[in-house]
Amino acid sequence: ELVFRLVDEWFINMDWRQEIMDVARRIRWLPESINGLQRELEWLTMMRDWMISKKRFWGLALPIWVDEETGEFEVIGSLAELKERAVEGWEEFEGHTPHRPWIDKVKIRNPRTGNLMSRIPDVGNPWLDAGIVPFSTLQYNTNREMWRQLYPADFVTECFPGQFRNWFYALLAMATMMDNSPPFKTLLGHRLVMNEEGKPMHKSDGTAIWFEEAAEQLGVDTMRWMYLAQNPAVDLRFGTRHPDQPVALETPTGTITETEEGLPTCRVTSKPSDEVRRQVLIPLWNSYAFLVNYARLDRFDPRAPRIPVSQRQEIDRWILSNLQALIETARREFENYNVAEFCRAAS
Repeated sequence: ELVFRLVDEWFINMDWRQEIMDVARRIRWLPESINGLQRELEWLTMMRDWMISKKRFWGLALPIWVDEETGEFEVIGSLAELKERAVEGWEEFEGHTPHRPWIDKVKIRNPRTGNLMSRIPDVGNPWLDAGIVPFSTLQYNTNREMWRQLYPADFVTECFPGQFRNWFYALLAMATMMDNSPPFKTLLGHRLVMNEEGKPMHKSDGTAIWFEEAAEQLGVDTMRWMYLAQNPAVDLRFGTRHPDQPVALETPTGTITETEEGLPTCRVTSKPSDEVRRQVLIPLWNSYAFLVNYARLDRFDPRAPRIPVSQRQEIDRWILSNLQALIETARREFENYNVAEFCRAAS
């Protein structure tokens, strides 16, 4: 039974959303077809204040201390400040990470009333942790010079649409508040991996395809090309797992009949992977085999002096011209984070 109940929560006032929107406009949003910037701006326009608290035991301990008598609260900015303000419980907390139950032992005093103030029992929304990473992990507080060398990130990528209101938003909000700057230069949003019918794959109903199953039955090179060649704006209909058809798989470490999660390994089929093998990998292998066979017959020595291009056969010059065109395409599309276009050119 699902029970709805009203509870008090903690929020960040978002009256400064326009500042976040200004920062978002300084970022390159890819792919252009999904109009990621507009999605983010719409979320920032429509969203209400940011609820940051969770009614859980484990998580980011919100550094908010409350005077239960007056309702006044204070936000503590660092462990050093907390140690300076602590009047009870610091000895029990010291040496532990700032999590419950240890952090809850620490009491501070209300400077106006003299009352003891206790930390609220709530923990923080996980996106607070995720959003502050560009500062918390790059020594923003302890080595600002190094932080400046590493910030902002050149590139981030995650799935959409959910992350426009979660991780992307949290990164933007934190960076705007801390430095009024973009936390990253380029963002690539991508869709999801689905089954061949376009439906989500779940462990609970046996439709989730595990890596061991796909790697051994479809091939890792096949999967690499599937991911690279996929338009990131469109769901990848990866394949189908047949939970009623268990199979034993030969791996580099021996035969397995279970995944690392303890589930029986089952047959996996994938029409996209079949097409990759047919259109890309098999022709590539055949071309390589053709070269090797005739190079041996002709006693080809790659160390021999090269024949000037002008003296080569027309077919050789055509091949070299196509190669240079492909190299140019690769550089252009890689710089534009458009690997799928390179794959089309290389196929």
